[in-house]
Amino acid sequence: MNATGLQTMGTQKSISSISETTGVLGNSTDGLTNFKRIADPDDATKSAYLFQVAQRDAAGSSGGKRTELTWSPASFGHDIGGTYWTAIRVRVGDNIKNASSADEVLLWQLQENTGQSGLNPNMALIATGGGTSSEIFARINYASSSVPSLKANQIGRTVYTNIGYPSNKWITFVMQFKLHHTAGKGAFFKMWKDGELVVNDTFPNAYNGGQETDPIKRNYQKIGVYHYYDTLWTTGAYRTVLHKGMITFKDDGKLTEPFMRSTIEGF
Repeated sequence: MNATGLQTMGTQKSISSISETTGVLGNSTDGLTNFKRIADPDDATKSAYLFQVAQRDAAGSSGGKRTELTWSPASFGHDIGGTYWTAIRVRVGDNIKNASSADEVLLWQLQENTGQSGLNPNMALIATGGGTSSEIFARINYASSSVPSLKANQIGRTVYTNIGYPSNKWITFVMQFKLHHTAGKGAFFKMWKDGELVVNDTFPNAYNGGQETDPIKRNYQKIGVYHYYDTLWTTGAYRTVLHKGMITFKDDGKLTEPFMRSTIEGF
């Protein structure tokens, strides 16, 4: 996966300091393991990554509780105007699906790094509670104008909704996208769920925040579990997500959805 850090308990840990088999603990009261490599529940010969976050965990600067692997924008960032492929395989726990329908966690995000606070991810895959009315949905946020601020000009839209998704079952998502913040510049976002094309969006999907001239400001990806409505869970509650990791390539004109899907499903 080549992740560069793990954000959990309000801090960022270098990936080189983490033992996947020992894992990373959460708060001492709940005694949970927030991150660890475990056996795949469906096939003990394969592995999966456990991500958990609890109500009593320490919060980060944004106020939310998260356990997420993150990739450095300088080393693994995504260029405006570039086309990329990403694949994830995710398994959402019952403690997410059976939560309040207003409760949400991020499973995957393409995060901006413009330095402006308060911006939502420019791409995100989100799971809600609600039981049979629970949802996994994809959302895109962008700002074509940087004046007076990206936040003031931020525009969002939901491009996909899956109502009543299965919990404790692997779901494969493959995304292909070209990033741009301005209409008419070729931006697009395609997403396949278990091999079926479910999104084919051709609107802007990035922030006009100086990424073209400053590589540090490039967008970067994160996977895991991020619970950001702190008023929507009870004391002692926690959320569980399993991932197979993530694969990402810059498009070379030869990559295909079946290749991306078969690769992540082979982990």
